[in-house]
Amino acid sequence: MDCFRNKFGFMRFLASVCLLLALTISCSDDDDDDGPRLPAATRQGLNTFGCLVNGKVHVPKGGSFFGDKSYECYNMYVFQSYNPVKGWFFKVSASDLESPDKPVVTLGTYALEIMEGGVYPLTTPYIEGRAFGDYFRKAPAGLEWHSVSYPLTGELRITKLDHQKRIVAGTFWFDAVNSAGEKVEVREGRFDMRF
Repeated sequence: MDCFRNKFGFMRFLASVCLLLALTISCSDDDDDDGPRLPAATRQGLNTFGCLVNGKVHVPKGGSFFGDKSYECYNMYVFQSYNPVKGWFFKVSASDLESPDKPVVTLGTYALEIMEGGVYPLTTPYIEGRAFGDYFRKAPAGLEWHSVSYPLTGELRITKLDHQKRIVAGTFWFDAVNSAGEKVEVREGRFDMRF
């Protein structure tokens, strides 16, 4: 009988250890569940945007400075006589307006037509025939602007462009600096937007 009790006690102990181990594994704390994640790199016009800014996830959240959306996208040809620069202008941006510093990541072209499969080096903004990348955020003294400027660089890659369905998708990365020389690293960027 003592042999049975010892075996039964050992089995209960073993079952308790297995149950405790299973609970510990299933309830493990995962840091990824606490915050936003980067969206998948899709090409269906799902209106998604995301990147890492200095290692932190940046996705559109909240309202918008210019309307009811925290993202913006357009791809249009400008030809009006009052505009000194004519050509294709592309822009995609995303704001996190729930964050205290309200960061905005912007990519675009200035009189440069984008094409599906095209790869565009990012440079200083608003140079005719070039693509650019910017990072803005609210600072105590106003708006702090980081832009790609030599020797810093980046890349915009258009993975889908469908004018009929008005879909543009792509990936990007860039390094940008502000007037004080502070650098911002934007990595693993992706967007899938309707324009």
